Amino acid sequence: MPLSYRIIPHSERMTSRRPTDDALLSISYKMAAKNPESIQSSTLSIIQMDDFNSTTKLTDNAKDSKMYTTDKGEYDPFKLRNVEHPNSDLGVFAHLLKGSLGTGILAMPNAFKNAGTVFGMVFTLIIGVVCTHCVHILVHSAHVLSKREKIPSLSYADTAEIAFKSGPPELQRLSAFSRSFVNVALAATYYSALCVYIVFIATAIKQVADYHYPMGTTADETINIRLYILMLVPFLYALGLIRNLKYLVPFSALANVFILIGFCITLYYMFTDIPDTSDKVEITPDFSTLPVFFSTVIFAMEGIGV
Repeated sequence: MPLSYRIIPHSERMTSRRPTDDALLSISYKMAAKNPESIQSSTLSIIQMDDFNSTTKLTDNAKDSKMYTTDKGEYDPFKLRNVEHPNSDLGVFAHLLKGSLGTGILAMPNAFKNAGTVFGMVFTLIIGVVCTHCVHILVHSAHVLSKREKIPSLSYADTAEIAFKSGPPELQRLSAFSRSFVNVALAATYYSALCVYIVFIATAIKQVADYHYPMGTTADETINIRLYILMLVPFLYALGLIRNLKYLVPFSALANVFILIGFCITLYYMFTDIPDTSDKVEITPDFSTLPVFFSTVIFAMEGIGV
């Protein structure tokens, strides 16, 4: 919609608005109502005479209006996305790899033990496909809603809220609740995951310390694992104070190197002097331990919040 202007002479400044002004506003609003999308790029301007000069902008800048659109004329959110501390592709890969690989991968053998070999392999693949599909749906929905609402970037909670607002009328009232639910669910999920990580790190340090510096054979004679957890608190708080992911790339890269070394050492001992396990392999699942299997696999694969 082209821009509409009403030039007000100096003599009419202090007078009341004339009927022609109301008519002009009414026509402009009716045109905007017929094409609501044009409101984003078109406005009604009222210019006073003293503000008017030879350089006053009276038309849209066609070049600027095309800067943030694709070849098809669609809004491109990537061209307006402004990240204060952007990561490189290698840095993003390091974060994604660290967020996806961790203690859950090391617990996968125990998951297969609780589900059986055949059942475990089949449902591990199914869970992996479902998790990947859910991530794809989230990313695709965020991209579509970004173009539709003309917003450069959307978080997980933003996507949920706008999706409900764009849905059926009976679900639009749940938009605020959906945002809060996503935030609470993510906080609970990663709080629990971090608790597992802390216990895992403390247990590993305790095992190494007890092996190289034994203090006794009973639990009362060794350092309690809670003390190892307290030793980790200052380092965890220090890392938590770093809010920009760009500055955490070296830590993620170093963690990935240690994970790779740990996998190699684990595989070396796994395939050294392998005992005969033909009569010990569980083929069929034990249904009483299936919840442990599903929770372990989901914990190892789920990284949608990343």
